Amino acid sequence: MANLTPEQFEKALNNAKQALQANMGKILVNASSIGSAEMQRRVFNRGITTAGKQMNYRSKSYMKKRVDATLQVNWKDLAFTNNLFYSMTILTTAEKEVTYGFNNGETAQIAEWQQTSPKQVNEPIFELSDKEIAKMERQMSLDALAIIQGAIDSFPNVPNIKGETPRKPRPPKQATKPKRKATAKKKPAIKTKRKKK
Repeated sequence: MANLTPEQFEKALNNAKQALQANMGKILVNASSIGSAEMQRRVFNRGITTAGKQMNYRSKSYMKKRVDATLQVNWKDLAFTNNLFYSMTILTTAEKEVTYGFNNGETAQIAEWQQTSPKQVNEPIFELSDKEIAKMERQMSLDALAIIQGAIDSFPNVPNIKGETPRKPRPPKQATKPKRKATAKKKPAIKTKRKKK
């Protein structure tokens, strides 16, 4: 494969930069979807705050009502009516920003009350944790790399971006003779003579 001239190399990099800028919105939306899915699993499936604390019920009378209704009481169940869960969505998307939150005022108030009331959880719940942010950043890096690699690879005379040398094809396997199935040899029947009385 031919080497690139400095001008061709610069053009290939510009193509990659333009492709990345054109797809930045998609990268952000994909990362936001992953981060929000992780956050929802943490909150609604495990009852964990942003800081990693287990959310528990404080009212023993309410816990008894839940037990009587055969509902779990191991953690505070914010998915009880599913209103909070189903109202979480991507609200706005822009070239370099994605907004994620509750799509109606009522559920937004409930979420805020859970996070700020001393009678409730009283700490951040729906903010992304460090682990969730790290997963988003990793996904953004992977998506960006794939777009850059695709843009550069599509440019004429570009060597492999990973610097890998093509592997030599494996030689075809030689045909082997099929093995004969081992068959059990039948023992010859032994004839016995009976003595006459």
